[in-house]
Amino acid sequence: MSPAEVHARLGEPEAMVKAKIQDHIDEYFRLFIAHSPFLSMATADAEGRADCSPVATTRGS
Repeated sequence: MSPAEVHARLGEPEAMVKAKIQDHIDEYFRLFIAHSPFLSMATADAEGRADCSPVATTRGS
């Protein structure tokens, strides 16, 4: 499904959702990751194609 199709189906994201979108990992997000045993990192290319990679590790490593 393309980003346009998702938008057409779900509508505009709420402001709270948009506020979570970042183009970098800031110090607070880095600390959150450092203390999490599991993380799913999602990225998208210039055409909007998404990729999500789950990572499980020992907390803090």
